[in-house]
Order: sequence, then C-alpha cells, then structure tokens
Amino acid sequence: MKIVKATQIDVARIKQLIDTNFDAVIAKHHSKEVVQKFKQQNSLQSITNQLNWKQVFVLRENEAVHGTIAFTNFGTEELPKYSLSNVFVDVSEHGKGLGRKLVDFVIDIARGQGIDILHVPSTMNAVAFYEKFGFIVDERQPDAEDEITWMTMEL
Repeated sequence: MKIVKATQIDVARIKQLIDTNFDAVIAKHHSKEVVQKFKQQNSLQSITNQLNWKQVFVLRENEAVHGTIAFTNFGTEELPKYSLSNVFVDVSEHGKGLGRKLVDFVIDIARGQGIDILHVPSTMNAVAFYEKFGFIVDERQPDAEDEITWMTMEL
C-alpha cells in the first residue's frame, strides 16, 4: 500500500469511508445531530472543494482506497494552526495499523516543512488513538458544541 495525493476520482470513495465510519463507529460516541451534521458537511462537493485547499491523501493498494487523511493550515499567517484531519480507514481494516501509517505520513510532512506544532480536531472515540502519537488535549475547546476535541503535539 502507498499513500498518494487524492484526486477527483477518489472523492466518492473518501465520502464512503467517512460515512461508514460515522455510521459504524463515531455514532456510538456522538449525538445523532452531530453525526448528521458532519456527514452533511462532507458531501461530494465539499470533499471536491477540499482537494483545492487541503492536502488530501489516500492510502491505496492498486486501485482500492483503504484510508484517507488531510493536512492543512486552519489558522492564518499570523497564527498558524497546522492540522491533520479527516483520518478515516475502511471499517473492516481498523486495528491493522493503517491509521497509524496515515498519521505518521502527515507528521513526516509537517516535520519536513519545519512545522513545530501540529493539531488535530478529534472525534471523542479517537482521542486515545491520537494520544499514542503524543497529542495532548488542549485546554481551550472552541468546537465543544460539535463534540470535537482539539489536541496538540509538539514535533
């Protein structure tokens, strides 16, 4: 398997990964309203638009996409907030190290760009996953109403 930049051809599969993860895993930890909101926010058009302003990657084996991740700056030039986001792996392949491979990939990109602080907006079920990399829960939680936990890691 290799990680490559996502293209328009990957959008439908990325949406499917997001939807199935929300239905099978995230819905067990978040309210129905939040799950519905985030599924709607990750429409085919929204994912297509993200290809233009985020670095979106897929974990591919031949033509099959097994996972996805994004890397972007949610901040400003004055206050950078480099973040990884939208980490989703095929539900049938959870626990096989694919998520770790995706996160390590983005951490390497961030380090290669001289970024010294990396953030992640985490679903409640993924907090422990990100803690394994060294992310810690931020004191300030601007997206608490959306049940999102912001976490930070020094690189």
